[in-house]
Amino acid sequence: MSKKSKLRKEYEIHQERRSRHLKNLIEESIINILAEQDLAQPQQIEEPPPVATPDNQAQAPEENVPKQYTVDDMIDELNAVRGGKSFSDPEIYGKLVTFFKNLAEEQRSTLDDLLTQIAELVTGVDDAPADQQVQTSTAPPPADGAAQTGAPMPGAQQNAGAAGVGAL
Repeated sequence: MSKKSKLRKEYEIHQERRSRHLKNLIEESIINILAEQDLAQPQQIEEPPPVATPDNQAQAPEENVPKQYTVDDMIDELNAVRGGKSFSDPEIYGKLVTFFKNLAEEQRSTLDDLLTQIAELVTGVDDAPADQQVQTSTAPPPADGAAQTGAPMPGAQQNAGAAGVGAL
C-alpha cells in the first residue's frame, strides 16, 4: 500500500469519527433542549377533589368509576402512532430517548414484550417453525403484495361488492 493511500485511509477514518461525534453531539443537544423545555413549561396545579355534599352525593359513584380500556381504545392509539411523525425525526427521536431513559428496567422489559407481540400480530411473523404453523386458508397469498382477504375487518359488511354495495 502506498503512502498516499495510507494517508487517504487515515483521513477517511478521521472524517468518519468526526461525523459520528458531531451526530452524537447534535442528538444529545436535542435531548437536552427538549428536557429543558419540559422543565420550563409551567406545571399544571391539581385542584383538590370537590367536597361531598348532599346535592352532589348522587353523582359521586359515577365520577369515581374509572373508564374501561377497550380494544378499540388500543387500536385508536396504535393508529395515532402510525399516523404520527417518523421515529427518525430528530425531535421525535430525542423525545423517545428521554422517555426510554425515564423508564424503569421492569417497564422497559414489559414495553419490549408488548411491542414484540403487537409487531408479530400486525406483521404476521410467528416464532414457530414453518412446518408447525397452522394454515388457516388454502388460497395462496396474493403475488402483487395486496392485503390478505381471508378474514374481514371488524365492522366490514359481509358480501359487499367493490363499491360497498352488498350482493343479495
